[in-house]
Amino acid sequence: SFMDLISSSDEIEIFDSQQIIDLIQFKWESYGRNHHIFGSLMHFLYVLLFILYVNFVYLHYDPNVDHTIYTIMLALGIVYPWLYDLI
Repeated sequence: SFMDLISSSDEIEIFDSQQIIDLIQFKWESYGRNHHIFGSLMHFLYVLLFILYVNFVYLHYDPNVDHTIYTIMLALGIVYPWLYDLI
């Protein structure tokens, strides 16, 4: 494809072309931006779940409280990054 030709080129000046800039901006706005925003939010959610897990299960441990819900949330939070890396 055209993007493969551009990315494999050693001519950096090709990226000064307004048509190439418009094409890259179109591809980013159509495909890349939403994909990366969603991925970033999912990773942020997982880190937040991990912090909560460590906080409630290890730092503020209470033997009278069932921590199963935190374990399930942590396990569910890793599903998206795991699938993303697997695919």
